[in-house]
Amino acid sequence: ACLVALLLAYLVGMSTKFLQWSVYGSMVVVVFRAGSTLAKRKAVARWLTLAVMCLVPVSTLVGNYSLLLEVYLFVLAFAVFFTPVLGVSAATAAIGTLIVNLLALTSPDTFLVGMERSGAVLFGATASYLFIFYLWPMKPEKVLTRAGAVALTDIGDYFRAVASSTGSKDDLKEIAEIHERSVESVRRYRRFMEAINVDPVKELGSYEGPSALYALLVRMIEAVV
Repeated sequence: ACLVALLLAYLVGMSTKFLQWSVYGSMVVVVFRAGSTLAKRKAVARWLTLAVMCLVPVSTLVGNYSLLLEVYLFVLAFAVFFTPVLGVSAATAAIGTLIVNLLALTSPDTFLVGMERSGAVLFGATASYLFIFYLWPMKPEKVLTRAGAVALTDIGDYFRAVASSTGSKDDLKEIAEIHERSVESVRRYRRFMEAINVDPVKELGSYEGPSALYALLVRMIEAVV
């Protein structure tokens, strides 16, 4: 998606000094993704792009004044490190905002140049947004649903194996193998959650679906002794 954004920016004749900013805009959408559903990911991408667009011109101008730069950077960093209390999605978006603004702060220029950078960011972000969410969409809710179904199936096999066991050596060996497979399925489900920036524990209240299912899967395995 970043390469597509860069290629499009080059083809439309964007100035070479702003090409990198179109890539930054693209990376904002590609790298700093969060949300357990496609709709939530779209919303995070839009809000993140808007925040970066608004702050890049300010950061570009502030970088010219050392004292103002220190105050601005302190306020920006404080806001970024405060946002995790709002959830994983907000924290992810805040980090993306901070990184791009640091790039603007370390390359100070006029406010007008900052506006042009902001336009390049919008171009790159829009290109990647359309590519990721419309041309090549990945719906996290479907991935989590399938992974959860596999985990539930493996745990069901584990329950049946325990219930029908006669205590023989072969039965115990089979139970151990099925238990290991069930645990791995639950771990895989958690890895998928973490891959889309959903904290299995911290977001239990905010993301009732995937987090509640993860807690249920763990309890179901622990219930069999």
